[in-house]
Amino acid sequence: MIPPESSSVKKSRKKHKPRFPAGYNPELPNGGLAAPEPERWVPKWERSDNKKKRDKRRREKDAVKGSQGAGKVDENLDRSNAPAPSAADSKAKPTKPNLPPRKGKGKK
Repeated sequence: MIPPESSSVKKSRKKHKPRFPAGYNPELPNGGLAAPEPERWVPKWERSDNKKKRDKRRREKDAVKGSQGAGKVDENLDRSNAPAPSAADSKAKPTKPNLPPRKGKGKK
């Protein structure tokens, strides 16, 4: 069967009417609307608004950086300059804490 000759002609498609945002005026530059924010095309983690929030979370005034023990130490805890214990203090028995007696051996 031979197709009719009218089918060889392409059908024209309907064009959709463009949709503009509210308050758009085609005669004004940029449609009369404010220019979009330039940070819109920057990744979120690089935007200035997000950096402010990130700094709040990460801020620690006395953050210790470096190896363990590198931070500030209270001078009252330093015993290196303390006087040596006398002989009378070494003979006295250290007192044990008063703990309740144990009940059993524990897990078997």
